[in-house]
Amino acid sequence: MKRRIIDDRNISCRRMNEKGFTLFTALVSFLLIILSALLVNSMINTERDIRDTVGEVRMQMEMESVADLARGDSLQFFNYALRFSIEDWLIGNSQRIFAPDYDWDEITDGFASRNFGGCVAADPNCRSRAFAVRVAAHLLAILEPKTGFGSYDLRTRTTNKAEFENIVEKMMFESATSGDFFDVYRCDATTNFDNCVGTFYVNLDTSGLTSAEFEKLPMMTVSNSSTGRSIEKPVLQQGSFQIYVPLRLFKAFKGAHLIAHGNGNTGIFTDNFRNGTLKPQALGADDAAVKNAIRQLLKPRIDDLIGTYHLDSGVDFYVDPNYQITLTTEDSGGQKKLRNVSVELTFIEKNTNYTVNNLNGAAQKYIIELVDSRGYP
Repeated sequence: MKRRIIDDRNISCRRMNEKGFTLFTALVSFLLIILSALLVNSMINTERDIRDTVGEVRMQMEMESVADLARGDSLQFFNYALRFSIEDWLIGNSQRIFAPDYDWDEITDGFASRNFGGCVAADPNCRSRAFAVRVAAHLLAILEPKTGFGSYDLRTRTTNKAEFENIVEKMMFESATSGDFFDVYRCDATTNFDNCVGTFYVNLDTSGLTSAEFEKLPMMTVSNSSTGRSIEKPVLQQGSFQIYVPLRLFKAFKGAHLIAHGNGNTGIFTDNFRNGTLKPQALGADDAAVKNAIRQLLKPRIDDLIGTYHLDSGVDFYVDPNYQITLTTEDSGGQKKLRNVSVELTFIEKNTNYTVNNLNGAAQKYIIELVDSRGYP
């Protein structure tokens, strides 16, 4: 009987132990299930975050790529507009070489100063403001339109016309006064006319602009119409850059320089010809007599210089032999004395590879005027 009671107690303890183990196992299993659920949820959230991050990076990279492409297109538009403005300006205006400036460097520097910056507004030959206004107008016209690319809207943001004109003028002025506005291609003081190419690079420098001024230069804005995201990049980078202009302007300057300077003592602006040949005939009884005498001396000398330096023998670039001589006189003690000499030369460009917007293929003309207003005391 006693043994049976002990066995019953052992059986009861075993059953309690089994129940405790089962409860513990259930608790552990429950905890494992919760931990597994939390882990799975964490993994799902992590994957979602990674997917969202990757998607944002992808969209950002895509917008950056679209912005870079759009900026590249806008930069090409900017380059074309500047080339077009320069061509339109040069073809429409005669360029002057003044008698004291027959040194090659003085010719190029004087041209840059008078047309692009560095001269004062009171100077009647200063045209830099007018050119800046023209460039600004062309740039605003060509860069303003809004375009689309898939879900992206592209727009070039510009400031108002007056502010943009002032910024372009300042940029031109800073570049022109630096003394390095032009890089002339294969044409310098020692190059002969036949070997002179005479195209050039324009060096523009935006580093002189303030932050506020730089932000008013054209900006490319790219917007995603689906997400509402947008990104903005400047069309021009801050610093200096070069723009190639395929106009043989400096070949025309080279030809005019040879007529003005010759080999140092034969050109019509040299002291040797001016004082030794023209001055003795610069004073006469009447206006017609003085002009006729001077013209009879100038024309053969110019014709000789044109032939000597092969200025009229080019196939697609040459000087028109029908140049214009303009003379003015002034009163001097009852007689007439020569005051001003002007020779207008026209250089013909027939090669369309050296033009910007010559769609009809017609010959273009560069007009160079040699001016001597020093008088003949």
